[in-house]
Amino acid sequence: MTSKVAVGDNFGTVSIVDTARKIVVDRFKIPSLSGRRVLSISSATIDWVGTQLTYVAVVARGCPQVHILTFKHSDCKLKHSYSLNLIPELQNQETPELNNEQKYLKFPFEVKLSQEFAFLAVTLVSGEVKLFKMPSIYNPLEMPT
Repeated sequence: MTSKVAVGDNFGTVSIVDTARKIVVDRFKIPSLSGRRVLSISSATIDWVGTQLTYVAVVARGCPQVHILTFKHSDCKLKHSYSLNLIPELQNQETPELNNEQKYLKFPFEVKLSQEFAFLAVTLVSGEVKLFKMPSIYNPLEMPT
């Protein structure tokens, strides 16, 4: 049984909190989410090579991307694995609020990872749900930092 929980704040930072020891074990500031409120976090934990591996999906306000973070329970260091851009045609990806007549209906609002990390369901502001098949699990020791 794990006692680690992923939480987000109003400034684009995701933290791992150990609820048994009541401490924050790691913080990760996602650069493209600077100053944006984290709206939704979902995680999936799997057994992996003698430890547990947790994937965390993060959605922030006014951001067209879903960020996937990873951490091993043995070292508890969050790493950015990749991002899914839901609106690749959007101009000014980092500051969409500067686009004239910007509509936010296609922006992600909520995420949900399946238990075995096979699928990701993304609910858009409009209520539409998009389902993505997640890539195969790779060696997190070889992940870029």
